[in-house]
Amino acid sequence: MQKLSVRPLCLLLMGLAAAARVMAQDAPPPPPRPAINLPPVVRSVRASHTGPGMIVAQQPSFPAEIVLSNHGDKDWLEFTQVTSRTRAEIVSARLGWAYALPAGLEFHQGEVITPPSGVAAGASFQVTEQGVAPRADAKDFVAFMEQVTLADGTVANADHAKITAFYTACCTGPNAGKVALPPTIPRAQQDVPGGAAGTGVAQTPDLKPIEFAVVSFRRTERMGPSRVDLPAEGDFIAYHGVPIERLILFAHIAKKGYVSIVGEPDWAKTELYEFEAKVAPEDIAQWKAMTLTDKRAMVGRMLETELKLKVHQETEPQPVYELVVAKGGPKLMDYEPGDTVTPNGGHPLTGKVLSWFDPFNLTCQDTTMAELVNSLSGPQRAGRVVVDKTGLTGVYDFTVPIPYQPLPEQFQQMAEDSGVPSFLVGLKQLGLALQPGKGVVDQIVVDHVERPETN
Repeated sequence: MQKLSVRPLCLLLMGLAAAARVMAQDAPPPPPRPAINLPPVVRSVRASHTGPGMIVAQQPSFPAEIVLSNHGDKDWLEFTQVTSRTRAEIVSARLGWAYALPAGLEFHQGEVITPPSGVAAGASFQVTEQGVAPRADAKDFVAFMEQVTLADGTVANADHAKITAFYTACCTGPNAGKVALPPTIPRAQQDVPGGAAGTGVAQTPDLKPIEFAVVSFRRTERMGPSRVDLPAEGDFIAYHGVPIERLILFAHIAKKGYVSIVGEPDWAKTELYEFEAKVAPEDIAQWKAMTLTDKRAMVGRMLETELKLKVHQETEPQPVYELVVAKGGPKLMDYEPGDTVTPNGGHPLTGKVLSWFDPFNLTCQDTTMAELVNSLSGPQRAGRVVVDKTGLTGVYDFTVPIPYQPLPEQFQQMAEDSGVPSFLVGLKQLGLALQPGKGVVDQIVVDHVERPETN
C-alpha cells in the first residue's frame, strides 16, 4: 500500500489559511452598532426643599381632593393636581393651606380657579403656582381644598375645625411625623393568588343594556399605552394602539389583581388597533351613572356582537412564583407624604405613581406589594402569575427593571448595550426574590373571536 505524504496536505492547509486571512483583511468591517445611552433611572426622592414637609388634609365628604402636589423652595404650593369626587360639573375651586405655628394652624386661601369644563367624577385638573410664601416659623404645612362651586350653584367650603382635628390626630404629640394614610390605600394584602385584594364591585342585577351608536376599529402599527380612555363624564370608551386581547381583558376582568387570558388566536395578541365606541345619545345618561363593573359588562356585550366573542372563566391550579423577602431583609424606601418623583422633562409627582417613564423600568411610589406582584405577573414578565408572600403591608418607593411590553429589537439592543439588569436582579437589589410555588389562577378562556372589520 502506498503511503500518503503529510507534507503536501500541510502545505495546502497553510495556503488556504493564508488566503482566508487575506480575504478577511480585504473584507469591509461590520458596521459599528450605534452608541445608545439610556436616560437615567427615575427614582423617588425625599423633598429637597428647605422647611417642613407637606401634609394633605383628608376631607372625606368634600367634592374634590388634592391627589398630587409639589412643595418648592419659593412656593409651598408650586404645582397641584385636583380630582373631582362629584358627578356634577365643577365650575370653580380654591386651594387652601395652613401654617402650623406654635399658636396653632394659621389658615389661608388662594384665588378662584376656573378649571376646564366637564370636570366631574374621577376627572382631574391642574393648578400651578399659588405664591405661597415659605415660613421659617412653620413646623408643618397643611394643604387642602378650600372651596368648590358646582354648576348648579352649590358651594362647598372647607371645615377648618375638622382640618385642625385631622392635623392634631395625625401629626402632633406621639403621632408627629406619622401621617395616617388615606383609607382607600390598602395597608395589607389578603393571601389571594395573583396579588389580588378581593373581588371587585358586583354587577348591578337586571342591568338594562345600552347601545353603542358608533364602534370603530382601525389597524395601526404604533403601539399605544395599555390604559383605557374612559372619562367619568364622557360618552365613549377608547383604546389606542392595543391588541384585541386588551379589550377582552377589560370586558371580562371580574376580580382585582392579575387575571390571565388563554385560547386567543395569535393575531389577537399581536395586531394593534385604534378602538373607540360611542354611546347612543339616548343611553348617555345611563352610561355616565354606571359603575365601572357595569361598563365592563356593556363592552363585553358589544364585543359579542362586533367580534362574535365567546369566553368562559376558569380557576386553574398551576405553577406560580412567590414573591418573598430575600436573605438580609427588604431594602425598600418607605413612602412618606411629600416624596416626589420627576419624570424626565415632566412635572414632579407626589403621591401614588405606578408608571413606566422609559421602556425598561417600572417606577413605583406609594406602592403596595399587591400592586408590584400584579406588575410582575404574566407571560411577558415573570412567565407565571406572581403571589405576594413577603408579609410586607406598607407602601413603598422603588424602581424595578420591568420592560413595559415585549421590547422591539432596537430597544433590546439598548438594554444590552446599556447593561439593563433583568427584573430578577432588580428584585435582589430591593431585598426581594421569586421562588417557585403552586397556586390557583383565574383565567379568561377565549372560545371564539373574529377579526374586527376595520374602518
